Amino acid sequence: MRFIPLQSVKEDAILHRQVYSEEGQILLQKGMKLTKQYINRLKEMNINGVYIDCNLSKNIEMVGIIDDQLRNRAVQDVRKLFTFAEDNGNLSKTKKKQQIDSVSNAVDLIVDQILDHEHTILNLVDLKIFDNYTFHHCVNVAVISITIGAALDMSKEQLYKLGLAGILHDIGKTFVPEEILNKKGQLNDEEWEIMKDHPFLGFKHIKENYPSLPATSLAGILNHHEKWDGTGYPSGKKGEEIFEFGRIIAIADVYDALTSDRPYRKGLLPHTAVEYIMGMAEDSFDLSIVRTFLKNISPYPLGTILKLSTGEKGIVIKNTPNFGLRPILLMIKDQEDHLIPENKRKILDLKKYNNITIESVVDY
Repeated sequence: MRFIPLQSVKEDAILHRQVYSEEGQILLQKGMKLTKQYINRLKEMNINGVYIDCNLSKNIEMVGIIDDQLRNRAVQDVRKLFTFAEDNGNLSKTKKKQQIDSVSNAVDLIVDQILDHEHTILNLVDLKIFDNYTFHHCVNVAVISITIGAALDMSKEQLYKLGLAGILHDIGKTFVPEEILNKKGQLNDEEWEIMKDHPFLGFKHIKENYPSLPATSLAGILNHHEKWDGTGYPSGKKGEEIFEFGRIIAIADVYDALTSDRPYRKGLLPHTAVEYIMGMAEDSFDLSIVRTFLKNISPYPLGTILKLSTGEKGIVIKNTPNFGLRPILLMIKDQEDHLIPENKRKILDLKKYNNITIESVVDY
């Protein structure tokens, strides 16, 4: 099994995993053959890619850190909560409690599943199936944040509070005019000042409407755009003045934003976004948390085909904890781009060969 971007999927490819709609309904079942009509429909629905069966990856089985049903449920719960905020509706106390309880329960289940897979490296590609930014982004940020928190040995209660902050971090954007949120060009000074209000607006909305939420979760929402060097917002805090949840969510938020298609640019590939995060450490981010992030994520998930500086190509068959940027490959093509016979394919552990670099991710 391997993940293929939709623009590279060939007709008659066999699905290895079910494909869901943004509403959580099954669109295509595992084992179905992809026709041209199906592929075009998936493109119209802004689905980035699918998992398919192929001979090259026939012995590779990817384990997701949370299951598809839970992810879909969390997205729908976030959608309802954000819709209430956006509409400024007057829900009853009972309805508000039902909404926040549903989101809280989803976060609790996400924490459980991540702790059950505590030695599994987070597959960053698996987070980017959909391009619908707002709701999937919030769930992705929660998943990445909890993964980082677990690696920092936070208690289950802390992870739950961190997950709540992650899944609700952008709710303040519902109070920002849509023409500013989706502007294709650069924001002017006035627009930027409005945009910078969203962490405080989200903090205020949650505090007023869902007073049972932990104070630490609220602090994470408020602090997620503060920067290590003090140039962030809304308060210009710096270093360890920034609450730890905010420092964690900042990394998860920027990573997921960089890899998402936005009105003003195409999303970056996971490994390119990871390079950006590394470059911004100590300026924007807490370096120690960046290091933890890098040790527990996989920008090159199982089944990815990589072209190396040697000219050879290999398929990722294993990711080693603490070495997510240096996967283990099964070499499938030689320097002349000829397919290597199965009985002559070698295993290459990149962490043992610092003189070999990864040039690019390729389809074949």
